Amino acid sequence: MFLQLSRLELGNWQVELNDMKASELIELLRMLDPDARVVIHGHADGYDDVAGIDEIPLRLNVNSEGGRGVHEYPEEGEAADTTALLIA
Repeated sequence: MFLQLSRLELGNWQVELNDMKASELIELLRMLDPDARVVIHGHADGYDDVAGIDEIPLRLNVNSEGGRGVHEYPEEGEAADTTALLIA
């Protein structure tokens, strides 16, 4: 069962999950078994292995319709709001 959290607390360490930074992810990963397998949600159900990691430009908070992610890849000529780490 996947629990969508807005805040994660482990011991003295706390992070807001709606705006996680790479440094916070690194700190969280340091607490885990280094041999633990890393997976992502599958398309419809189940889990898949991570296929890649990339830095991508993003426009933030542009989608409000259900079923779409809230952030979007900029169209050609549009400025990005930020650069994000994509784990796919």
